[in-house]
Amino acid sequence: MPELWEVTAAAKARAFGPPDAIDALTVPSGVKAGRVAGDEVLWIGAAGSSDALLESLRSQLGALGNLAAVVDHSDGYALFTLSGEQRGELFARLSSIRIPAGGGFVQGSFAGVPARIFCSADRIEVVVTSDVAWFVGGRLEHVEHSLASTGGAA
Repeated sequence: MPELWEVTAAAKARAFGPPDAIDALTVPSGVKAGRVAGDEVLWIGAAGSSDALLESLRSQLGALGNLAAVVDHSDGYALFTLSGEQRGELFARLSSIRIPAGGGFVQGSFAGVPARIFCSADRIEVVVTSDVAWFVGGRLEHVEHSLASTGGAA
């Protein structure tokens, strides 16, 4: 059975601040950014890049003092990467969120837990809090086995 998902090592950082300051952030090359709320953004970078992500956010928001905060969530979030031809079906069996055709960032319930989702042409990356990662992994495994036994039929 082909692997349709994996837990992916990644750096994860959140920043909070006035909406205009969050709007003005320059996202480093290779980093994914998702606007969680008007005053919050989530950045996902390569494994081992936490320090660089945090430094970039702090340097851009530092002048705001106590009006902004930057938090390393690398250990607080788990990133599941769904890939392969059946990634859309795998995702659809665990969420009613519509994946944007052109890719992008969406939020909502995935496998019954709050999730932040980055979508691209070849993968769906689902971010959940680490305390529920075991549950989400179990749900993904169950659906993957179901897809394998039915040949992908709903």
